[in-house]
This record gives sequence, structure tokens and C-alpha cells, in this order.
Amino acid sequence: MAVERKWHRIGLIFGIWVAVILVWGCSDAETNRGNAVLIQVEDVIVTVSDFTQAFELLNAGNHLVDTDNKGELAEARLAFLNQMTEEILLTVRAGELDIEVTDEELEAAAAAIKADFPEGEFEQVLLEYAVPYRFWLKRLRVRLLMDKVIARELGSQIAISPEDIAAYYQAHYANQDDQDDLEQEGLDLEASIVQQLRREKTEAAYGIWIQNLKEKYPVDINKQEWEQIIGS
Repeated sequence: MAVERKWHRIGLIFGIWVAVILVWGCSDAETNRGNAVLIQVEDVIVTVSDFTQAFELLNAGNHLVDTDNKGELAEARLAFLNQMTEEILLTVRAGELDIEVTDEELEAAAAAIKADFPEGEFEQVLLEYAVPYRFWLKRLRVRLLMDKVIARELGSQIAISPEDIAAYYQAHYANQDDQDDLEQEGLDLEASIVQQLRREKTEAAYGIWIQNLKEKYPVDINKQEWEQIIGS
């Protein structure tokens, strides 16, 4: 659906606000007194106000949905809830596997991303999306953590054979024009095919893996509070 795709795209570019949520939500029950819990996975707690503040902040900066359109708003909130829940699951899994992102790794990744933009344009993009740099760094750390967990858990399952490469080539690059486009972009054909295959196979395995994580770390959604959010 269109709204789901928009939230997914923003998530890929900037990461979800779960980096901020985890700072707010991992506190003990005393800190959250008087604020209903919306999501709980293990000892990670997201309250109703955590969720609504994060959603409103992200949507205010990106204008992803028309807040007067009840159906679109409900769809966007559900997409945000699903992405947030998945990131929390992966964060919990990272803790169990003792996976972390070092400051050096974070700095290197941030520098590589900024290097892809003309001078001054990266900062302009953050301004356009109303994202403070320090929060962007928090979300980048979460995104890198997610990538590490996925690579550790799914990497060994992603085998790419010469037959896979040949079949993909016939399906997508048998046309000389497609090959010429890659060459003009300075991309290696085989490397590009391997990258695409790895992405597709990872996505195919991801759904089953996430479902297994939900069974290992049950996700508790407060249905009463969620119905009130959807209906508001």
C-alpha cells in the first residue's frame, strides 16, 4: 500500500524513531507511572505517549500522511507500529547475541553517507525532514545494529550459486541496453547481480525469521490502548 511504502522508504533513509523510543522506553515501571504501556518485548517498554510523540514528530517533519484522512492516518500508524516492533525485536536479539555498534563504526558510516552528498546538501536534507543531527546519529546506530543482527542471523542462509547468477542475468540483463546502463554507471555486472540476489534472498528469509523472533520474544500489544489510538 502507498502509505506503507512511504513509511518504509523514510525508515530506510533515516531509520525509525525507535532509537529515541528505546531511550525513553527502557526505564523501569516507576518512571512510566501513570502512562499506559503500548508495546512490551522482554524488558523494553514503549508507552502510549512514547509512540504518539514519535509518530507526530516524524510525520510533522515529513508530511507523510494527511492527518484529516482517518483511513490513511490509521494505516500509517499501523505501519509505524509494525516497523517499531520489528526494530525492538532486533534490538533485543542484538543484546542476547552481544552485538553492538562501536563509536568508530558509527563515525565511519556517518562519514560515508555524508560523502555521497554534495557539500552542504546533507545538512539541507536533515533540515527538510526536520531531523536533528544527534537524533539522526542515534537512528543510524540502530540501523547499523539491525544490519549486524541480520547479517549474523541470515548471512549463512544466503547462498548464491553460479546457476542463480545465470538465471538472474537471463531474466534481467540479457538486453544489451541494460548492460550498457550499468557500464555507464560504472557498476560491475556480476557484482550488481550478486548484490540484487543477496537482497532478494535476504528479504525472502526475513519474514520467517522475524516470525520466529516473535515466538522467541513475545510481543505484548495493549489492544485497548491501540484501538483508542487507531480510533482517534
